[in-house]
Amino acid sequence: MILFACKTCEHRELTDVCYIPRLDTNLISICQLDDNGYDIHIEHGVMRICDEQRRLHARMWRSLNCLYNHPSPQLHVPCV
Repeated sequence: MILFACKTCEHRELTDVCYIPRLDTNLISICQLDDNGYDIHIEHGVMRICDEQRRLHARMWRSLNCLYNHPSPQLHVPCV
């Protein structure tokens, strides 16, 4: 599980995340977000992640390496 500080100042958890110790960041798939009930909208290089009530939880811009990086730090390291 990973706990994120969202744009709404809430803390939301994302479960079933793969932990790779050698990476500095976590990789989160669109399928994981979808399975956890999030709506994902990507348009013109901007990804928006909203909850079931359509509240915005994160907005990310596509980087030069074609990844979307979450700007807020992870609050909890996942347990293995």
